[in-house]
Amino acid sequence: MPMPAGYKQTDTEFFRKWGEQARDIAEREGTTIEAIHMRCHKNGSPYVRKAKPSKFERKYSKTLQEICAETESPPPTIYTYEQRNGDAYYVQPYPRPSMRNPWDYTPDRGKNTWLMEDHPDYLDWRNGKLFPDEYVQRGRPWQEVEKLVKEHNNKT
Repeated sequence: MPMPAGYKQTDTEFFRKWGEQARDIAEREGTTIEAIHMRCHKNGSPYVRKAKPSKFERKYSKTLQEICAETESPPPTIYTYEQRNGDAYYVQPYPRPSMRNPWDYTPDRGKNTWLMEDHPDYLDWRNGKLFPDEYVQRGRPWQEVEKLVKEHNNKT
């Protein structure tokens, strides 16, 4: 039997654990309810989009697309700068002829970062405080990761 319009079911296990419905998160993210439940299954939280951050998110706390928008360079150029010079913001010592690449520099392209803004550690991650790599592993429960990170932070 379908639910009446405007009715929100609040007695589900998901709601009790996360404080909001998977449907609401899915609408906000523009994805399906099944995808939100799969995030919980794979990553331990509906607010974690990927199991691990990319190398650019790990090093610069920004997505590749955000770096491209800042530098007005296409992704292959950023990859090359990172590989050859170890810095995505590398500036060449001599001027080159201007060749505009047909790359979309809009910041909306990189809006889907590793963590959602609703995740409790989002601001720490954006400020450059990341989980050590050995803690963020596929299949490790998020409670265990948080415990290891707290232990690590107490040592330092």
